[in-house]
Amino acid sequence: MSFPTVAATNTSIVGGGSTSHSVSLPSSISSGDLLIVGFVDSIGTSCTTTFPTGWTAVGSKVDNGGNTGVRLGYRVADGTEGASITVVTSAATKSAHCSYRITGFDSGTAPEQGSGTTGSDATAELASYSPSWGSADTLWLEFGGDGDVGGPFTAGSTNYTDLLAINTTGTQSASNCCIGSARRNNTTATESPDAMTITASFAWVSVLAAVRPTGGAATAVLGDNVMWGSHWI
Repeated sequence: MSFPTVAATNTSIVGGGSTSHSVSLPSSISSGDLLIVGFVDSIGTSCTTTFPTGWTAVGSKVDNGGNTGVRLGYRVADGTEGASITVVTSAATKSAHCSYRITGFDSGTAPEQGSGTTGSDATAELASYSPSWGSADTLWLEFGGDGDVGGPFTAGSTNYTDLLAINTTGTQSASNCCIGSARRNNTTATESPDAMTITASFAWVSVLAAVRPTGGAATAVLGDNVMWGSHWI
């Protein structure tokens, strides 16, 4: 096995209150690529988030009251994707987004999301997560959203690199928002990041996602038998 590869990324914002949000996708999308979008809104629990047809939510939305919320969605590309998608919200909100194009992943396993964490300071802690496939060469993606002050995020957790960070500007019910995301390759059954760093203290949400590598789970040996995936050989 080898780690999934982040081939390209992108970021975008909607800086005024809207229910229709144009989210920029990475460049050079090819059929079979995995696309993951992180979407942060500025009003949290009073707002539901709907990805377009063909996209699937990675897990449940993570909210911090009426301050901010983060939602992850994914799609395996078929080559017909354009430069952006439109995400619909149930209420007018600002939004900040980042997107990933990933190769070398297990096409038979959906990305997974751990339980979300919320707080109100300048360090967005993340909950540890154990994906269903156990120990493997997993790509870990952490996402954080910050409400009102609009961030921005300045650093990922320890050992997390290639920070993506973007924040909205202006005012809409005195509410801005920002998104931060960073990544790590780590062969482990349980990943335990520490915290992402924000420039100022306010309401934040965070969540950890995992992408399984091509080839599935690592080979396990028990006595004279060998298990590959879920089959004894």
